[in-house]
Amino acid sequence: MGSFHEPTPISGLAHFLEHMLFKGSKKYPNPYDFTAFIGQNSGYFNAFTSQESTSYVFSMAEENFEGAMDRFSRFFIDPLFDPTAIEKEISAVNSEFFNTLTVDMRLLLYGAQVIASPEHPFSRNLCRNSDTLKKIPAKKGLNLVNELNSFYKQFSSSHLMS
Repeated sequence: MGSFHEPTPISGLAHFLEHMLFKGSKKYPNPYDFTAFIGQNSGYFNAFTSQESTSYVFSMAEENFEGAMDRFSRFFIDPLFDPTAIEKEISAVNSEFFNTLTVDMRLLLYGAQVIASPEHPFSRNLCRNSDTLKKIPAKKGLNLVNELNSFYKQFSSSHLMS
């Protein structure tokens, strides 16, 4: 799933979910466990959310791949969505948004989104900011953690993944 699948009241939820999945699971509750494990094994990881999908990638030393896959799979089995990580990840998404404002291709995309039909999901930005994740939902009486859980349950299902 990607930004086209987001519920209208919270633009940026798909990208925010991408961030929050890295922040611990029931089996590995430490929000830095995956990051540390990959780093200790000469690895690299990243993720990105587009309009129609979210991709997660990592590479690392082969001898501990099973441990990495166990940690990675838990993102999709029992994520915590720890409320203590929410503010930090909202800040990270916000920083990404403002860092892309000087990238020409991103500016062209934003311009196209501004003139797109408001009824089409393309009119929503892929990477939103703290206003769209925090202030706007709060004004609408929406709980971000509840919305995140609902979005996760609807779209993070094995029959929808590849």
